[in-house]
Amino acid sequence: WPKAEGPKLPVLYYAGLEPSLQSPVGFDMQSDPQRAAAVEAMIPDGQPRIFRPSHFPDLPSLENVPAFLIVAPVYFGDGLIKTDDDRRAQFIGFVFSPVVAKDLFDEVEKSNVRRMENVRIYFGPETPQNLVYDSAADSKLPEHYEPEQHDVRRQNVGGQFVQLVFSSAPGFSEGSDASVVPLTALMGALFSSLLFCFTYMEASARRRAQLEVIERQEAQRALGMSERRLRNLIEQAPLSIQIISPQGETIEVNRGFERLWALSLDDFKDINLLESPVIREDGLLPYFLRAASGKPTLFPATLVDASRLAGKGKTCWIAGSAYPLKDEQGRVREIVIMHQDLTEIKRAEEEVRRVNAYLEQRVEERTEELAGAMAEMEAFSYSVAHDLRAPLRAMASFSRILVEDYSEKLDPEAQNFLERIIENSVKMGELIDGLLDLSRISRATLERNDVDLSAMARDIVAGLERRHASTNTRVEIKPDMLVEADPRLIRSALENMIDNAWKFSERAKQPLIEFGSDDLDGERVFYVRDNGAGFDPSYINKLFKPFERLHTGDEFPGTGIGLATVRRVIERHGGKVWAEGHLNQGATFYFTIPGAATKQLDPFVEEIDLKTHPRFNASRGRLA
Repeated sequence: WPKAEGPKLPVLYYAGLEPSLQSPVGFDMQSDPQRAAAVEAMIPDGQPRIFRPSHFPDLPSLENVPAFLIVAPVYFGDGLIKTDDDRRAQFIGFVFSPVVAKDLFDEVEKSNVRRMENVRIYFGPETPQNLVYDSAADSKLPEHYEPEQHDVRRQNVGGQFVQLVFSSAPGFSEGSDASVVPLTALMGALFSSLLFCFTYMEASARRRAQLEVIERQEAQRALGMSERRLRNLIEQAPLSIQIISPQGETIEVNRGFERLWALSLDDFKDINLLESPVIREDGLLPYFLRAASGKPTLFPATLVDASRLAGKGKTCWIAGSAYPLKDEQGRVREIVIMHQDLTEIKRAEEEVRRVNAYLEQRVEERTEELAGAMAEMEAFSYSVAHDLRAPLRAMASFSRILVEDYSEKLDPEAQNFLERIIENSVKMGELIDGLLDLSRISRATLERNDVDLSAMARDIVAGLERRHASTNTRVEIKPDMLVEADPRLIRSALENMIDNAWKFSERAKQPLIEFGSDDLDGERVFYVRDNGAGFDPSYINKLFKPFERLHTGDEFPGTGIGLATVRRVIERHGGKVWAEGHLNQGATFYFTIPGAATKQLDPFVEEIDLKTHPRFNASRGRLA
């Protein structure tokens, strides 16, 4: 039972024989020294008791009414309690009931219509202190009255010695012929009432003991399951868990703690974390003190050397938390500390920092190398633009002079040779121009602006129509194709694609060039399509490489630089370029420009189904 100050044996519930009694819950059975001694003696022998009636000033219902107590001890167990020590160990409390003495005895004597005798009842020796009942007739006795008859009967009830004293009242002889309740009947009725109370309390004690056994077994089963669940949770937790007292001593650790630190609970038995200089030096003491004061706490990432604390163990980077466990009064009972191992994370961070430093150094080195290469490229471009062009111009000029001034002295074969020199000099000049353009595109700084590709394409086509007025090529351009790009570079790419489409479709019966766009997975894809000579798909990997041509110069003139320039421009904008085509079936060149606005459909207009569109070519997977 409770060992703290205050009531040692308070009443927890009340279900006694006195329905008029106000609830005595909280009443201390040991508040009276004599009652306390009797209760203490009752625990080891296990026998119920009837306590001498007395007043109970701490029970308002019985403050002015003498009553006696019937008390039975209750034990936790299955009835196999044999020794005094077992009873003391398994004692859990009492079942008791206060009984008002006068109410009980008056009930017994109701059948005595003509009371011709007085009855006094004593619990213990016949003294005024032990008197618990005196019939009402005693108060009317004449002074110095001597009864004609006097009788004493004694009985042991529940270990308590009780005696009844009968004496005749005035008028006893006159009423001798009346019906008088025999003394034996009165005695039997009285003791039967007491024994009933006694038996009732024994039954109540057994019933309460059984309920207590069931409740405690269920509580112990639930507690055991909860403890096993908590134990398994703590033991299997991947985090390191350490439980300490508010004073700083380690109470328990889990397997995660042992794995993390290579230490056991025994290694911490003499270590007080709140007094350890290592904890103070590592800056963790304020967090421990905060947790000890009852506040949940998070620990920052800290490098902790366990060998400085316990003489052995590992060094780890940890971050953790401390949660105080409190009792019903709000006092901190234990502190649960959880450590998260950050060693691998810190090692990875250090490796990342090292790699970043290395990469920064390499970037600086490569930047210097690139700057040198760019300078060399500038020098090369200058050399190509000036030093190489001069000999070519000289060769072409002298060849023309020979043709013009000495044609009469040259035979046809020599004139043909000179024409071929002039032709190849021009071609060489075009190649030099293409290379310089490609070099400038690679080195040029992008200056993005809003560009209307539709307007730009119409301007390019107008220039082609002026140069090739005799052709009947039809060009269809989708309106309002807007992108954000470098106007100069994107014009160069678009000129090359449209010029190629014009050149390779001139021999078609009805040359057609289309410039438009479609949406593909939310991305705007532009295309330039023609119905001309096309190309062999097996050589498509050569299409965008410098100087790689899929047609001979006799079929279609060119330098082989145009599509390489297109690829360089589109890639510099962060886009992609690819092509589809077949021999004599035309070709389509696709490209993307990141940031190009996708088509916004009117919410009231149904989206076009390309597969049912009359211009959709299923074999080529696109609009024909």
